[in-house]
Amino acid sequence: MHIGQTEVTAAQVRALLADQMPELAGLALKRVGLTGTDNMLCRIGTGLVGRFPRLPHAEAQISAQAQWLPRLAGVLPLTVPLTLRFGLPGAGYPFRWTVLPWLPGHAAFAGPLDQAGAALTLAGFLQALQAQPQPDGAPRRGAMDRLEMRFATLGQYIGQFQGEADPLLLAKVAAAMRRLPPHDGELVWVHGDLHPLNLLAQRRRLTGMIDWGGLGLGDSATDLMIGWTLFDAPARQVFRDALRPSPEAWARGRALAFAKAVAAIPYYRRSNPGFRDVMLRTLTRVLEDVPD
Repeated sequence: MHIGQTEVTAAQVRALLADQMPELAGLALKRVGLTGTDNMLCRIGTGLVGRFPRLPHAEAQISAQAQWLPRLAGVLPLTVPLTLRFGLPGAGYPFRWTVLPWLPGHAAFAGPLDQAGAALTLAGFLQALQAQPQPDGAPRRGAMDRLEMRFATLGQYIGQFQGEADPLLLAKVAAAMRRLPPHDGELVWVHGDLHPLNLLAQRRRLTGMIDWGGLGLGDSATDLMIGWTLFDAPARQVFRDALRPSPEAWARGRALAFAKAVAAIPYYRRSNPGFRDVMLRTLTRVLEDVPD
């Protein structure tokens, strides 16, 4: 998935459990979540899942998720994964890891979905999340949400496209988006990585939101990219009407969705084709939605 990543083996997972959580060591193990990028997921028995970082920054993210998500979970209208146990490095594996509850459902892109209903659900979810208090010490996303940072290296990815889109068109759109005014307003709680692989659904309805490693105080536009990573045009309008973001925030959300897709498509072309396909659909929606 990434150059220099660390991959945990089934034997290491078994050894880590035997050493640190022996009451779980006899449970069946099954690798799941093959479209995940920064963590390897291993189902433990029927009710638990182990989350094993591949990279140092992912280890820091699981710590932040464990510390701050419980403060928000009780008021959010979707199920979120609260950390149950922390594991330590061992058996040749260098990072801390976590055990979480296994949440039922499938990734939102992998089955039929009531798009309009999902748009209303997510609008209500983001309103609830953004309204939460901001205690001292809450993590700040800072530069991660700034357009100039997201677009600074986009040219190298545009140059790697292989027929998925016209590089000249991508460069033109990127140049226009990069000129958007930066966010200079208040910060709110954001999930930070809203796309269909991080949303769970059952029976056509959204039920859960996972992978909160990017949780922090940031630009509300960061989470608006779900308007293009998940929704078709009619549902996107339902989402926008329900949430009522400013035109400036909406434009930044579209730009952030574009930047994420352009960087992800060549990067994950071979290593994560499921995620690449989600980003290809995202890019198509953004290009269809860009103002003339």
